[in-house]
Amino acid sequence: MEDVVDYNTTIKHIPILLKCGTLLFIAISFLFWLDEYSSFGLPELVPYTPIKLYGTLIIGFTITILIIGEKAILKKDASTNVWQLTLLGLIMFVIAEVPFQVIRAFSFDSDRIGHFLHGFVTNSIFMAFVSFFIAFQLKTKKTGKLILLIVGFAIVLKLLIELFPFIRNN
Repeated sequence: MEDVVDYNTTIKHIPILLKCGTLLFIAISFLFWLDEYSSFGLPELVPYTPIKLYGTLIIGFTITILIIGEKAILKKDASTNVWQLTLLGLIMFVIAEVPFQVIRAFSFDSDRIGHFLHGFVTNSIFMAFVSFFIAFQLKTKKTGKLILLIVGFAIVLKLLIELFPFIRNN
């Protein structure tokens, strides 16, 4: 079995990781400003749904940039396996998320460290799964299996929310 963490693989992709991480940081910071501080008056919800617009935009931009970054990595080195690609996608996300969560934490009056840790940890765990789904699809092109994985993930997530209701409130 190949090593999941191959430092040479990570090092040779640093320019892609930094480029995509910086682009993602700019995108989510702009969306945060647009949602919290601008006078554009964006709606809170996607019209006619209970889905929050801000979260939908964040996830949309993040998935798009992860796909672009992971495709660029595969183009540069086709031998990168699914787990390495997942880890590199997560690194891209973390490069953007750490400075963003620092900025976001300062928008709160109290418990800034708690807000930082909660935002960083929960988003990173969620995006690790998303990065895996993207890596799996790009590397294997097995859409049927990907759909089963996503459905399984959604079921497990729903069960966790039902078993631990405090997850929904955080």
